[in-house]
Order: sequence, then structure tokens, then C-alpha cells
Amino acid sequence: MALSPVMRMQIVNGVERILHAPGNPSHDLQEMTMVLDYHMDQETIGTLARDVTGALKSHSQVFANVRCNLVHWKDDKTIQNEVSPLSMIQLGRFLDSYTQAEEVKRAEVLCDYLKRFHARSKLILVFTDFTYVTEDQKQLKESLSPFLQYKILFTDGKTVKRSNEII
Repeated sequence: MALSPVMRMQIVNGVERILHAPGNPSHDLQEMTMVLDYHMDQETIGTLARDVTGALKSHSQVFANVRCNLVHWKDDKTIQNEVSPLSMIQLGRFLDSYTQAEEVKRAEVLCDYLKRFHARSKLILVFTDFTYVTEDQKQLKESLSPFLQYKILFTDGKTVKRSNEII
């Protein structure tokens, strides 16, 4: 399923809102993070990542040489990171060893990981089917504060949510 023109525009507008937030200069985007929720099937997440990457690269020259951290969110105990150029994501080569996971994960675990290891990224995109749960609301808010809440965008290809909509 490809992104509709409306979804494409919503994602680009959400990214622009993040990049133009106070203290987040968009002309200096050197690093971004994409989170892949392994609860989604391989075809859906691959198409979504390729479409979003293509939309961002065609929207702005800022994304031409950006470093992209791919976070593989398999379960609460297995969150792996790899660095990949956006061109490899557009080609779909990032899903070679993909195995769909059935376990429902916790959002606060992911946000805590992102706060500790990816706070340097100016943009964080989470590709998810929104099947995660939140067991500890306080921990989630602490993980998102002070900076992560302004840098993160969640999407499943049909909807786009900011951090205040997942709390």
C-alpha cells in the first residue's frame, strides 16, 4: 500500500513542524532516526519506509546526506540499531533479515531507549501499527521529556501522531 498524497503531505508537514521548532535548526540536519516496529508485516513496513524516505528526499535537499539510524524494535528486550543511508532504505535492503514479531511491546521502553541513545537526532520517525501498550504513564512522560517529545512522529501510513497524542 503506497502513501496517499494526503498522508504524504501530512508526514512532510509533521517533519517540517519538528525541524522548525525552536532550538532545532533545520538547515543543520545531520542525523535522524527511523524506528521499525516489527509487529507490522514486512511488506507494509518496507513500503511505508520507502515511501516516507522518498517523500522526504523529494521534499527537501536537507535529506540528501543525512545519517539515518534504523532502530529495529523487535520486543521490549530486543531493540537494535544500525546506521543506513536513506538510499538503501529506498531500495528496501534494510529488511533482509526481517522476522515479524507477535509480542505486544511497551511504548515507554522504546521512548526510554530513544532518549538514552538517540537524543542527538533532530528527527525521529516511528513506523508502527499502534499496537503497543503503555503500562507506566509516568515513565513514558519522563522518557519524552525534555526534548524527545518535540522530535518524534508516529505513523502507520494512514495516520500521523505526535508525542502528545500517544500519552
